[in-house]
Amino acid sequence: MTFGDPFGALFAPEVRSTAVPEAAPGGMTVSELLSQIGGQIARSYGDIIVRGEIRSVKAAASGHVYFELKDPRDTSLLNCVIFRSHVERLSFVPRQGDLVDARGALSVYAPHGKLSLNVRFMQPAGAGALYAQYLALKAQLESEGLFDASLKKELPEFARTVGIVTSAEGAAVRDAIKTIRSVAPWVSILVYPTLVQGAGCEEAIVGQLRAANARNEVDVLLLVRGGGSIADLWGFNAECIARQLRGMRMPVITGIGHESDITIADLAADVRAATPTAAAALAVRGWVGIHDRLDALGERFSTAAARTLALARARLVSSDRLRLILQSRLAHARAALQSCENLTDRVERALQERARRVDEIGFTMAADMRRCMGQTELKLARLSGRLLRNRPDTAGASVRVNALQERLRRLAHTRFALADERLAGLASRVQALSPRGVLLRGYSYTTDAEGRIVRDAANLTPGQTVDVHFSRGSAQARILGKK
Repeated sequence: MTFGDPFGALFAPEVRSTAVPEAAPGGMTVSELLSQIGGQIARSYGDIIVRGEIRSVKAAASGHVYFELKDPRDTSLLNCVIFRSHVERLSFVPRQGDLVDARGALSVYAPHGKLSLNVRFMQPAGAGALYAQYLALKAQLESEGLFDASLKKELPEFARTVGIVTSAEGAAVRDAIKTIRSVAPWVSILVYPTLVQGAGCEEAIVGQLRAANARNEVDVLLLVRGGGSIADLWGFNAECIARQLRGMRMPVITGIGHESDITIADLAADVRAATPTAAAALAVRGWVGIHDRLDALGERFSTAAARTLALARARLVSSDRLRLILQSRLAHARAALQSCENLTDRVERALQERARRVDEIGFTMAADMRRCMGQTELKLARLSGRLLRNRPDTAGASVRVNALQERLRRLAHTRFALADERLAGLASRVQALSPRGVLLRGYSYTTDAEGRIVRDAANLTPGQTVDVHFSRGSAQARILGKK
């Protein structure tokens, strides 16, 4: 609150007149008498200041406020009225029992014949001393840099949790909660209840500020209180509150009293609002119009989604064409693979036939050699018998026999060499055309769990285990998918 000297010459010497009004010839009416007395009193006392306790406060529909001032030392009463134009200039709301200094002019209300004080300005008694204390503390803290703008924290744009330090039973907390709920009902609200006036309120406020700071559970903190007299709001001018506000982790918004009330707490806070309602509105200002902003973002998202969907559809059409091309190529590849498999089957059958023929030739050659050897041995036996019977020249016969044996050995060796060469050639051809020879060139073949050769991918299922055979060893594989 701003403290000044709104009374002007509050304690100026009184100017009084001792002139006595002249009586009208032949007497006067009651109204004339009361009017003259009122005028005389007004001229005699002029602009005066009266101190007393407020009693019987009544606010009329016209905006005027009627009350009585009671002398604190006895039961003396003085009727008072503050007209609407002057009520609006008050910095506090007059309440029953307030000790005030009222400034105005005396008059007599003719209809009732009562003395009345027309109050033009009023403030709590002793405001001048409080204002001096306020200025001294303000100057001290200002010199320390406690109010510097560089120390003030910025408010969050979108507060999700708002804390309120105030009385749990006052109108300020209801107004603040109502304002927050009207703008952003999804925002969490935490109330730190405390005394906001009277003895011990400074310690109570500091205690709740410290609790909020230690918990660090809100994005922004409100320190609010409704309007009141200078004495009602004086607790917010405490030095301990100002220093605690400067040490808070989160930004603090104050909304204390009315727009004209500026306390030390307002100067130390990060942001000062005119009223508790204004402080609540500042705390959730970022959420104002959020629905319109979300609608605009939704339209932008829909436009981007439509554009992305159109692009995806174009890509899908291209993918379909590519899929058809790949399917055609896959069909050709499968046909070629089937031809290769058929050729492999034919080669395997031819190799098996050649192997049987080689075996038969070998068997035939062995039988011929055994028969030839048998015949030769038979001839030798016959010749030996004839030689023995005829007793030929053994020496010459021995030479001829040796020669025949040598020729027989050479003939047999030649026949065996020719057979070996032929067998080696056939074996080489068989080896070149055998499945193992094909495997040595990097090919492999696949068998299922029963050992059957897999010739068509359509016979496989995902997750099936197969054996892949190479030229050296084999390996197990699991089917992940088919193409």
